[in-house]
Amino acid sequence: MTINVREIRDRAERFRRALVEERLEVRAGRKAWPEFTSLYEAQTALQHTEAMPSIERELASATGEDERRLRRLLSWAAQHHVLRQTDPLDDEDAFWAATATTGTPTADLSLGAVTRAVETESNRSTRAALDGARTRLLEEAIPLQLDRVTRWRTATEELGYGDVLQATERLGGLNLDGLLIESRRLVEETREVYEERLAEELTTRLGIEPGAAASHDLAWLRRMSWLDKNMEGISVLDNTRRDLEELGLPLEAGGRVEIRGGSFAEAGASPMCPPLAVPGSGVFLVAGATTMPAWQKVLKEIGKTLHYAYTDAVLPFEYRMIGDSAVIRAHGDLFEDLTRSGAWLERTWKSDEAALQAQLRLSSLVDLYRVRRLAAALEFQMEMSETGQPAEMGERWAELVESATGFRFSRRLFLERLGQTFGMARALRGRMLAAQLQRELTGRFGDDWFRNARSGPFLKAWFAYGLRQDSSQRAAQLGRDRLNADALIALSLDRRG
Repeated sequence: MTINVREIRDRAERFRRALVEERLEVRAGRKAWPEFTSLYEAQTALQHTEAMPSIERELASATGEDERRLRRLLSWAAQHHVLRQTDPLDDEDAFWAATATTGTPTADLSLGAVTRAVETESNRSTRAALDGARTRLLEEAIPLQLDRVTRWRTATEELGYGDVLQATERLGGLNLDGLLIESRRLVEETREVYEERLAEELTTRLGIEPGAAASHDLAWLRRMSWLDKNMEGISVLDNTRRDLEELGLPLEAGGRVEIRGGSFAEAGASPMCPPLAVPGSGVFLVAGATTMPAWQKVLKEIGKTLHYAYTDAVLPFEYRMIGDSAVIRAHGDLFEDLTRSGAWLERTWKSDEAALQAQLRLSSLVDLYRVRRLAAALEFQMEMSETGQPAEMGERWAELVESATGFRFSRRLFLERLGQTFGMARALRGRMLAAQLQRELTGRFGDDWFRNARSGPFLKAWFAYGLRQDSSQRAAQLGRDRLNADALIALSLDRRG
């Protein structure tokens, strides 16, 4: 069967909507886990052996805007092939995660329940025991995860664009070596302030010295459960919606976004805004947010929702719905970062000054932990992509993560959060772009840009670009510098407290 580029675009848009609807079914609690395999099997015409040659033929003579769109579509078709091979394992993994249980001293707990127990248990020895049970449970998934890595490599190499690293750079528009240099610089230039702040939090809150901290200590610190009482009676969603109305950026976007409340299938599930069409329609799912991590998740999804809702409708498919996901991540990070803004917290939280300053210090530390761990994960995946013995890489993973973050992790869990398409590279680029965008907003409109009416037109015009430009081009559009770690480093150092 020969498929032309117009048909590829049409099928890709419909297929993408079907995937989003499947995720929505799961998150809304109508299905226990996603079933992506059947969706891929129904789209045989999008197989790389059919779609990619058709795109490449047109690319051979294309120029200008046509060439840009075709390269974007080629990258999507390549990713579609890789995910087609690995998604059956994702279905299996989702089923396992939804049904697996582990024995603890008090009860048999699901994976989600034991994870939440680790995050909220203040007794350190009890928390360590719970984390041990979680680790033993997660070890059951190691064979599945190794199979996924093997399929990812094989599928990527089948594309004919070189090995995993070469294909990722050529098809995904990523300069992995350049990003690695920037991420290493970020780790080194923030090391002093990170270690200083980490030592303070470990000593004050846990009574332990640096070097003794384990992953379960991080889970407890990041959860900030002692702040829960301060969140009661405050709707971060309603407050942010009011601010957005004043900016001329209503979250509902004239009916393009539907907001649904209530509970998710699993307690503690994250809010999300799956875009059924961009900018046509979306559903913002949110449960009650009464913890600081929940506030951060709501705000992150609000940022993504604004991207989807205010993308210019006249843009072609490639610029509305596929492209550099780092741009969308950046908009989520921009709004999540409000919880690390004194001006926003003073207006929203209504807490005493001491608690506010303590929250700012810890939340900023957790954010810096996140980017340092992403940097370690990027280096690790680049190394693992070139090894012939991926199953033997656990020790190296633990070494890189501990050096970057100061927390000890079980080497047996090195595949737990490892994506197949260098998602940590997109996340790092998104965090860098978010810092540059925040610098621009505060420079133009002040620390309270989130409620300054003059920032509304700027943001509306910014979101209208959709995915027409990648994260590097968006950074250059701000007029100061290319996409790099400078603004993120400066932001981290400014938050010494």
